[in-house]
Amino acid sequence: MFETEPPVAKQSNFSKIKDAFKYLLAEKNILIVIVFASVINFILAGYELILPFASFAFSKNAYAFFLTAESVGGLLGAVASNLIRK
Repeated sequence: MFETEPPVAKQSNFSKIKDAFKYLLAEKNILIVIVFASVINFILAGYELILPFASFAFSKNAYAFFLTAESVGGLLGAVASNLIRK
């Protein structure tokens, strides 16, 4: 009457991770996006880590200026990314 799917064999977490890496190696576009996002995230983390100390090296308002520059850069990057795709 109702079709049921056969039960799926349980996999260990290690085999799931291994399958995920095999999939990523097969799908190069997804791998490139993940690597690019990881590198950008690493750079931004370092930038935001030292950002509060900018007022010691620059003027008193440097922290606010750099936060504003980061926001404007993100907006310009999103617009440029959208234009490049088209």
